[in-house]
Amino acid sequence: MKVFDGYRISSPYGWRVDPFRGGREFHAGIDLVKADQAPIHAFMEGSVLFAGMGRAGTGLGGYGNVVVIKDKNGRAHLYAHLSRTAVTKGAIVKKGQTIGWQGATGRVTGSHLHYEIRKKTTPKYGWTVNQGLSTMDPTAYLQSYVLKPRPKKRQKLILPSLSSSWRVYPTNKKPVKGNETGFLNPKKFGGLQYDIIGNPQKDVYTIQTKDFGEVNIYAAPSTGAKIK
Repeated sequence: MKVFDGYRISSPYGWRVDPFRGGREFHAGIDLVKADQAPIHAFMEGSVLFAGMGRAGTGLGGYGNVVVIKDKNGRAHLYAHLSRTAVTKGAIVKKGQTIGWQGATGRVTGSHLHYEIRKKTTPKYGWTVNQGLSTMDPTAYLQSYVLKPRPKKRQKLILPSLSSSWRVYPTNKKPVKGNETGFLNPKKFGGLQYDIIGNPQKDVYTIQTKDFGEVNIYAAPSTGAKIK
């Protein structure tokens, strides 16, 4: 899967020839083309910081109708040159939601979407004179955070050192007395710690042990066990 499926890239991120004045300039975003008036969908979820016509001096001048979305990492995503917008400031946007329609508003040579990612959202929606330092390559960013989400850090189960006999159960049986497959002895080792690999029901956790393999354990707060 590609991050910009359905689009044609008309101008990539990075150094290019200025289409208006000629000469070398840094292109702070990526220009994408579907079709004039085609719906534009959010590439990443977040909250809308701005939706409307960008004005000079705000960090959005020349972008025409623009939507700025702040993502979970604090980055500002700009969707520029839209014919019109479909969201309002303060709205929570989901990935794939329509945020506007492709257009040719602002400083453009034709209908397209200018998509830009800025490292910060303030001041001026993250705009700086040195756009090479204040922006990020949209393709690389989306590949890193959308197509390959960071794995969640596993919680840990900590068994207190006061207990010398902690029942563990097969994962295919109810965690009740009589069904245990063995016992752990936290006291012997000054306490025990395990990665939690499952949570099949309230206060019951699946862990991997050296002696019993993958088992379930009952560890309600009242038992003295802790989850971190």
